[in-house]
Amino acid sequence: MKPTIRHWKPQMHIGPSLVLVRQIGAGGMGEVWLAQDELLDRPVAVKWLKAESDLEALALRTLLEARAAARVVHPHVVAVHAIGDDQGLPYIEMEWVDGPSLRQVLSRGPVPRTQAALWLQQVATALDAAHRLGVIHCDIKPENVLLRTLSDGPTVAKLADFGLARSRQDGRADAQLSHGTAAYLAPELGNSPPRASSDLFALAVMAVELLTGTLPARSDWQAQPRIDENQLPTAAVALLRRATAANPLQRPASAGAFADELLRALGLASLRSGLPAADFSATSAEIALPILGGLAPLDLAIPLLLSVLPPHMGLLELALGLRPPAEVMAALRHDGTVTGPADTPQLAPQIDRQQLMQSLPPRAVRVVLARAAGAIETGCAQTEASREDATRLYLAARRLGDAARLARESAAATQNAQARRQHLMRVVALSASATQAGPWLAALLDVIEWDLRCGWLELVRAPLAEAQGLLADLALPPADPLRARVELADAALRLGCGQLPQALHRLERTVLAIAALPAEHELVESCWALQVAVLAEGEEPARAVEAAQAVEVNRLSQAHVRVALATSGAALATGELNSAERQAQRASAWASELGDPLLAAEAALRRGECDLRRGRPQRGRKAAEDGLALVEPLGTVATTARALWLAGRCWQQLGQPLAAARALSRAEQLAGEMGLPRLRLDALLTLTDLAQTGGALDVAQAWGDEAARLKRRMF
Repeated sequence: MKPTIRHWKPQMHIGPSLVLVRQIGAGGMGEVWLAQDELLDRPVAVKWLKAESDLEALALRTLLEARAAARVVHPHVVAVHAIGDDQGLPYIEMEWVDGPSLRQVLSRGPVPRTQAALWLQQVATALDAAHRLGVIHCDIKPENVLLRTLSDGPTVAKLADFGLARSRQDGRADAQLSHGTAAYLAPELGNSPPRASSDLFALAVMAVELLTGTLPARSDWQAQPRIDENQLPTAAVALLRRATAANPLQRPASAGAFADELLRALGLASLRSGLPAADFSATSAEIALPILGGLAPLDLAIPLLLSVLPPHMGLLELALGLRPPAEVMAALRHDGTVTGPADTPQLAPQIDRQQLMQSLPPRAVRVVLARAAGAIETGCAQTEASREDATRLYLAARRLGDAARLARESAAATQNAQARRQHLMRVVALSASATQAGPWLAALLDVIEWDLRCGWLELVRAPLAEAQGLLADLALPPADPLRARVELADAALRLGCGQLPQALHRLERTVLAIAALPAEHELVESCWALQVAVLAEGEEPARAVEAAQAVEVNRLSQAHVRVALATSGAALATGELNSAERQAQRASAWASELGDPLLAAEAALRRGECDLRRGRPQRGRKAAEDGLALVEPLGTVATTARALWLAGRCWQQLGQPLAAARALSRAEQLAGEMGLPRLRLDALLTLTDLAQTGGALDVAQAWGDEAARLKRRMF
């Protein structure tokens, strides 16, 4: 029989040196006591989990909680010191945080917005650290955030209680959550294991509670919270709704990204780094506002700010960090430097900005310009124009990191594929540094992966060669994510060029290198999707289907759509039209759920190919038109060429040779420009057939010869 626990009471002395002082907390999971470590002369917290009849199960629960918390060594996580036992009952010895919980603070009344935002950011950094280590907290709520007031004044947040945590190291990563606090539980936890996105959901709910003073309403715990749009800025409401979306894929990429965007939406970008610092080596967001008073006199800083800011007193206040003193503004108006109404002051037209800049030390000018960029970034609507204005000012202030960040945000916000590439190339230019090759390589990979998504294979070659050179200089280990991304990009390029054995070889090498990563990791999923595509293209449909079924779908991602498309293509190649249609329909539904126009267009074209094979060219032509409509806002991408090819084949079956030739000629031209040899070959062969059928034998001969030359180059 397993040992049982009867009427346990803690002794005053436990372990080799701990003396219990008083009980400081109790709940459904256990109780916490304050103790004094007599050997090290410091206060500590001692936690016992709730006593169970099964002592072995209790010991395991205690060990798992302690291990999960101990893995995350971070200034905003309560530290675990040791595990011990008292009368055979296990306990955890932890850092003592001499302060209230967020729940206790909330019970006293509203929390100032600046303080609430700072605490949220600190918890977000702790969560990011945990997620990078494969630890999911699973119980984010105000009760589990403790506050400590430091000796120099500020109060910092500490994330506590990893009792429900899941960790890939302890084998519980895929175990579903058995209980939790309903108000903070993400809807997907009813049928799937916890993920980083479910922690992010709880953090967003807690953010609403801290910023508004009340929990957002929910009809039940599996419904999306309703956020009152009257209590917060519009941008903050939109972000919080996205972070609490029912679909985890619609939420921000990480807790840190969420906190960063929230601070900017609240007009508090100066808190992005935690405690503001006046060190000029910090980013512009970290520059302490009072620096302007000592570095640049306000009667010079204000005119310079007005020369670069849109006319609005609110932006001037954001840049200065205070309301401009009335006496300074009066003096500037008196001497004719400032004009316009009080709420929209402007620099007088006769004042030369260049002279203003020459009247200040270069360092002061850079600080003023960086503050102006931060004011535009936080105080203006997030549009392409505002980001461009802020980017130019950051560049003038030599804040290349901030300019690169804004270029990334512009890339994410734009719909046009070419415009997105231009923004990503700007990030590359701003990140290029011989002393910091890692960020440079990461920026190059963003460009390469976007080019591959769009099918611009010719454009991939130069940045990929540069990335491979940087990789050699960095000498990264095989399992490093940057190395794996370069290998995957190389394999994808070879797949697009028809070099299937080489692509498969690189994939097999990458699979071995990233074997230690969890199955749901983005790199593992990308590798899996590419492997299925290579096998399907390589006329190995059985192996492609087998590889597609080898991974269990726990969450929806782009990789799953690509696998469905690849297996649909494999089924088409073997004449299994029913299976091909099922997979194409599945890919179409998933792409729509993800809101990805490129994948939705590819799925529409695959459905059209199935219709064409079944002798339904009218439906196939409609699918081609649907695909073209989906990618039209993106501009010309590889999917455009594939849609034109499908339309041409359908027109051919419908007995419309002129329309078919027009579509196929355009497809062949685009495929050549983009470096898509297989698609170009298909278009040339179909054009040859059309010309022969129409009796244009000389044209057929020319197209046939070009197809033969292309085939020799390919194989």
